[in-house]
Amino acid sequence: MEADWAVEVGGEASWIEAEWAGLVDLRRDAGVVGQIAEAREHPALRAALLELNGRDSPVFTSKCDVWTIAGEIDPLEFDCAAQEARVGMASYVDVLAREPGLFASFAGHEAWVRRAAVALR
Repeated sequence: MEADWAVEVGGEASWIEAEWAGLVDLRRDAGVVGQIAEAREHPALRAALLELNGRDSPVFTSKCDVWTIAGEIDPLEFDCAAQEARVGMASYVDVLAREPGLFASFAGHEAWVRRAAVALR
């Protein structure tokens, strides 16, 4: 597993749009997890989404995706032998802090997510 972080803001997107039009808000109703195709198809992702959006979680999720990768796998990046780097699965989950002060601070959020990525590695 690789833990990394990224943010895309600037120009047309000058803020993080966590409450986008297609959001399936698992914070309000975990029962709607079945509306997320990736969660229906991948039980581990479903479990992670439910945990990350749970009442006691310090974070929430706003987007996710899963896809197969083939032919573009870097064995060094995935810490595997070259013969094992033929096909794999990739995914992302957008995770944001629930704490309003941290959520409202780009610098604070960035520092927090950098620490989290290091801890997950």
